[in-house]
Amino acid sequence: MIRLHPFGQSDFDRVIQWATDVRLLMQWAGPIFRFPLDSRQLEGYLAGTEGEKPARVAWKALDGTQGRVVGHIEIDQIDYRRKRGALSRVLIGPEELRGRGLGRELVGEAIRRGFEDLDLAEIFLSVFDFNSPAIRCYEANGFELFHRREAVVAVEDEPWSAIFMRLPRQRWRRKAGSTLPSSGFGGRT
Repeated sequence: MIRLHPFGQSDFDRVIQWATDVRLLMQWAGPIFRFPLDSRQLEGYLAGTEGEKPARVAWKALDGTQGRVVGHIEIDQIDYRRKRGALSRVLIGPEELRGRGLGRELVGEAIRRGFEDLDLAEIFLSVFDFNSPAIRCYEANGFELFHRREAVVAVEDEPWSAIFMRLPRQRWRRKAGSTLPSSGFGGRT
C-alpha cells in the first residue's frame, strides 16, 4: 500500500539520483527542470508548495509495507476558484520497482487526496504519447483523453508529442464506488 507524505528538502538527494539522464528528467518533470537536476532547482520548486493555498502539493510515496520511499507525485497548477489541478511529476524512482503496479496505486492515492483533501472538481494531466505504461495507468484510474498536441518539446533534437487527459470527480466517484466492496449501507467501508 502506498502512503503519501509531504516532499521536502530531505528528499532532494534521492530525486536527484533518480533523474539519471536528460530524457528521463523531461519525461518525469517536463520543462520545469534542466539536466542535471540539482538542489538549487529543487529549492525553487519547493517554494511553490508553501503558503495557505500553494500552487502545488508535492508528495514522496512510501511503500506501506517496508516504509521505503519509492516515488514522487504532485498536484500542480491548483486553481482553487475553479477547483482544478494537474497531476504532475509522477515517478516510481527505483527502476527495479517499475512495472509492478505501484504507479497505479500511487496515482490512485494522489487523485483521492486531490478530490477529498483539496476539494478539486477535476484533475487533468499531460503525458508524452510514447509513454504507454503511464497512459494505461492513468486510464485504469479513470482518466480520459481530451486533446493531443504534436511536438510540444524537442529532446536531443527529437520532437515529443503529448496527450492531455482529465478526470472529473463524478467519474472518479463512480469508478471508486464500483471497485469498493459493498458495506450493505451504500457507503465506503
